[in-house]
Parts: sequence; C-alpha cells; structure tokens
Amino acid sequence: NVRRYADEAKEAAKTPEDKYNETKATTLIGEMSPVVASEIEPAMKAVFGKTKITSYGSGYMTGASGTFGANFMIPRVVTAEDLNKLALEFKGKGYTVVSSSVEAESGSVSLMKGEEATMSFSYSNSGEDQEIEFLYWSLATE
Repeated sequence: NVRRYADEAKEAAKTPEDKYNETKATTLIGEMSPVVASEIEPAMKAVFGKTKITSYGSGYMTGASGTFGANFMIPRVVTAEDLNKLALEFKGKGYTVVSSSVEAESGSVSLMKGEEATMSFSYSNSGEDQEIEFLYWSLATE
C-alpha cells in the first residue's frame, strides 16, 4: 500500500508539461493527413507552441470519405481563451464560426469554410484536460 500511495503522489505531482512530455505521439496516415498538416497543426502550434497528435481516425459520419477525428495533446491545461484564439487562427484561414459554447469545464467551437468543409474542436474533463478533439468533414467529397 505504501508503494501505491507513493506512486499516486508521484503521478499527482506531475505538471501538465511532464504529462505532455510523457505522451507518445501517433503518426498520421490517410487521405486527410494533408488537411491536418496544412490547416490544423499550424493553428495549434500558433496558439500552443507545440502539440502532439495522440489519436486519429478517418471515415466518421457513416464512413464517408473526407471525414476524420484527431486528438491533440498540448503542454498545459486547455482554457476557454484557447478556443477563442484557435477560432481566430481558423478565421484567418477562411473559416467562419457557426457556433461556440464554453462552460466552466468544457467548450466547443464549430466552423465552416464556404461549401468546402466544416470543423469542430472541443475540450472537456473538469478543467484538467490537455487534449483538444477535432472533427472534420470535407463537404466537397460527399
């Protein structure tokens, strides 16, 4: 029991930066990886400095091509202000904000880029989340 408590205390003492450094990144594959590389990652890095993709999957929305989801880990806890900054980054890339919702412990933003694409990003987890989840739909391929 003493060892378990020591392990729990050690885990609790970790900073968000420690958790980020310990997180393994995944490799992007598939048709949508250029969208991540050209649009999402530059916006994330502009707001957070650095980021790691921790999970990625395509074919969401009944397997339609041109859809994917990805989780990005950042080196600190996500805030509502971060969502606003990200929304501004995407506005600069031609997206418009369709809706945004921020609560004390979670938030989400939905964006649209003309007839080309829709995207949403969100965070949750009681104000301790270091991950932002993206969902992306390419309207041109449907």
